[in-house]
Amino acid sequence: MINFKFLKVQLKSTWILLTLFSIATLFMIIPDLIGPKTFSPFSHVYPNGTGSSGSAGLFFSVLVVTGTMALSFILSILLIHKLFIKEIDRSYIGSWLVMPMSKVNVYVTKLFVVITYIFIFHVISLSFQEILFGSLMQDFTSKTFLYLLTVNMSMCLVSLLFAAFTFIISIING
Repeated sequence: MINFKFLKVQLKSTWILLTLFSIATLFMIIPDLIGPKTFSPFSHVYPNGTGSSGSAGLFFSVLVVTGTMALSFILSILLIHKLFIKEIDRSYIGSWLVMPMSKVNVYVTKLFVVITYIFIFHVISLSFQEILFGSLMQDFTSKTFLYLLTVNMSMCLVSLLFAAFTFIISIING
C-alpha cells in the first residue's frame, strides 16, 4: 500500500527538517554538559549554616526531555503542514493524485513519512542523550538507561498521537 518511489521523493523533500531538529536537540543537551555531573540527590551545607538539597542533574534531564517533546510536536506540525496542507493549498497534491496509484496510497505514504521522521527523530534524540549522559554523569547506571529509554519511548508514542490529531484536524479543516 506504500509506494516506495513516492516515499523516496517525499523523504528527500523533507530531510532538512529532520536534520535541523536533530541539531536543535543536540544544542538543547549542551547546557546539560555544564550542569551537575550526577543524577543522585545532593545536599550542600554552606559555611553560614544554611544549605540546599535536590537533584539538579535529574532536573536538567527533565528539561531536556520536555524540550525534546516540544521539538517533536513542532516537527510533526511542520511535517504535516509541508506534506499535506501546503501541497493542498498550492494544488501540488493534484499532480500526485493523477499518478497510477490511489488516493489512499498517496495519503498513507505521506503519513508513513511523518511517522518515520518522528521515530527517527526520537531515536536520534535518545542516542544523543544516552551518549552524553553516559559519558558525563558519574552515576549513570542501567537503571538510568532504562529510565531514559522508557521516557523516550513514551514521548515517541505521544508525538505520534499528536501527529495523528494534527493530521485529522488538518484534513477536516482543509
